[in-house]
Amino acid sequence: MRGIARVSITVLLCAVFAAGADLTGTWTGSITPDGRNAEPLRFTIVQDGSKITGTGGPSEVEQYAIQNGQVKDGRITLQVMNKDRTFSFDLVVKGDELSGKAQLERGGEIRGTATVSLRQEKKSGSQD
Repeated sequence: MRGIARVSITVLLCAVFAAGADLTGTWTGSITPDGRNAEPLRFTIVQDGSKITGTGGPSEVEQYAIQNGQVKDGRITLQVMNKDRTFSFDLVVKGDELSGKAQLERGGEIRGTATVSLRQEKKSGSQD
């Protein structure tokens, strides 16, 4: 009986840690505006509890501050503002992948939507 309890606790703890995985790191991939070709996208995310900060943009050089970033129940919502444009992201976390939708707003109007697909870059020193 004691062995079953240990296994149950171990499985439960693994599930809790997996669900609460730290998203801190670099995420690269693409954003595909509806009806257009895919473009590069890169996020450098810093997670502190449920708060997400960092930067996002099309390249390592062109980055903008993440604002209003939150993670809850495996879903990330955040905004990246570039001059008069606001990109709002709604992404689902699946292991080392983020996927979902983005919306472009300019002048208070929605100007377009896009599909997003990102993968977390391996951290230095990590082993697989």
